[in-house]
Amino acid sequence: SSCTFLHKTAFRFLTWWMILMLVNNAYGGEPCLEDSSDPACLVHTRSLLAVKTRKKVSRPCYHDLSCAQTYGFSNPRPWPNMRHFRDDCMMADCLAEGKILVDKPENFKSCYDWYDGVHEWIPSMYEYEGRCSDKDPNDKTFWSSYYTNSNCRKQNPNKSGYTNYRDHCIQGECEKKCLYWHGSKWICKFKGKNGQKEDSCTGLCE
Repeated sequence: SSCTFLHKTAFRFLTWWMILMLVNNAYGGEPCLEDSSDPACLVHTRSLLAVKTRKKVSRPCYHDLSCAQTYGFSNPRPWPNMRHFRDDCMMADCLAEGKILVDKPENFKSCYDWYDGVHEWIPSMYEYEGRCSDKDPNDKTFWSSYYTNSNCRKQNPNKSGYTNYRDHCIQGECEKKCLYWHGSKWICKFKGKNGQKEDSCTGLCE
């Protein structure tokens, strides 16, 4: 009967899923099915499963979700649109070093040993590391240090005029170099990351 067929189908699916999860847990990686259309699984011929292994990296690795949990950005972005949200976090890390992100597929490095594919093909949940380069020496704009409301209040007490107290320090740092922060271009690191107890933000001095 149709009910018997459905029960058998459901049982087979559940059995297959349990086996897949057991293998996945045993090897500690994410599985690639042999006939997967995922380009990350098309590098070498595999039997049933392939396991990801983290590389040693020199910069933080991001996928779209981890980026969204780490940084917040002004909208529109203070730079040209990126292919993936995670690229904004790579750019933020480069800017903190006084550099810029090289936004070319060949300069994005997989954080796993078994895939170094073309950047625009990869799924949004694979972690990648970006490469920074020196910015134009004629560009006099710069990004301020990161400030929290509390540490700015300690450095510059008794200020008023901004909703977020940290904005006083961002503006003050810009003015020391005879530049100005317009308030519309900013990057914030969310609290909880690296032990931060508050959000900390930077602004573009121009």
